[in-house]
Amino acid sequence: MTTSQHPDDRGDTSDASQTGRAAESQHSLAEVVERRARETPDALAYVSPHDSASWRDYHERSQRLARLLVAEGLLPADAVSIAGIREVHARDPSRVEGLMRRNDRFVFFRTHDGEQWPRASLGMPLTPECSLATDKSIFPPGGMVLVVTTLPDGAGGQEPFCRLMLDQDSGGAIKGPGRADLYLGVGEDVGKIAGAQQALGELYYFLLRP
Repeated sequence: MTTSQHPDDRGDTSDASQTGRAAESQHSLAEVVERRARETPDALAYVSPHDSASWRDYHERSQRLARLLVAEGLLPADAVSIAGIREVHARDPSRVEGLMRRNDRFVFFRTHDGEQWPRASLGMPLTPECSLATDKSIFPPGGMVLVVTTLPDGAGGQEPFCRLMLDQDSGGAIKGPGRADLYLGVGEDVGKIAGAQQALGELYYFLLRP
């Protein structure tokens, strides 16, 4: 999902801009990134204190394994999801793992007591549909935030999601102001929803006035 400021903080907004946002909100984040990379490849997609990327670079960085699987004919483009990737791996693990080695991003795991897992980067346990992950060089750790987006409904559609959450976590791929991850819980059914989650959204943080 993506973030946006409150309209009052952005100044005047033209009708054309509002129409563009409304039209863009009908597409998934992946579709928006792909279109921006095609139309304005050199424009900045995000800037953070430690990193920045154009829409072209951001598009190339995202979903590398999925794009490789599609290019190799192992996965249909309309079936890209965590569940789809796992199904391909179950059929042909050696080929998928060979493609995984071409990805320059790595995640290292440690074994934890099940009663203490999962824990956020702030050291607190994660709570399903209440814990949010963002780039902590930009967003306030532990901040209370209203999240407005949509979630897959399990039947091929989307359903509204509007909830107060706590910004408790971070991640290696969660960079810049335009990326946030919702923690939805554990289990096979939840995994299917989380694996298909790609939607635009808005974040409204509750901050004390100076």
